Amino acid sequence: MVFEVEVQVGNQTAPEFAHAGLLGWLDARPREQWPTLLRGDVAWGTEKTMAEAEKRDLPYLLKLRQSDGVKELMRRSVGRTAWAPAGGGWQGVEEVLQW
Repeated sequence: MVFEVEVQVGNQTAPEFAHAGLLGWLDARPREQWPTLLRGDVAWGTEKTMAEAEKRDLPYLLKLRQSDGVKELMRRSVGRTAWAPAGGGWQGVEEVLQW
C-alpha cells in the first residue's frame, strides 16, 4: 500500500530525509492503524531505522547492505551448529554486528 509519494531533489532521495515523515505518520495514529510490518530495501537498513522501529515495538524486515563484515558474519553463522527453532519450521542463529 502506498500512502503518499513525495518527490525530492536528487541529493535528498535517501531514506535519511524520509525518516521524520514516516515516524511522524506512525506517531500521529493509534496503534491499530499502524502497518503490521515495516519493510524496507537496503537504503532503509540502517541502525537508525531499526532503533526507531524497536523503540515503537514495530516488527521490521530490512535488507542489510552486504559489506565485507556482513559477508564474513554470514559465513561464520552458516558454519555454526547452535541454530535454534525460529517458528514456522525455520531455524535461526543470533549474531552481533558492530559498525
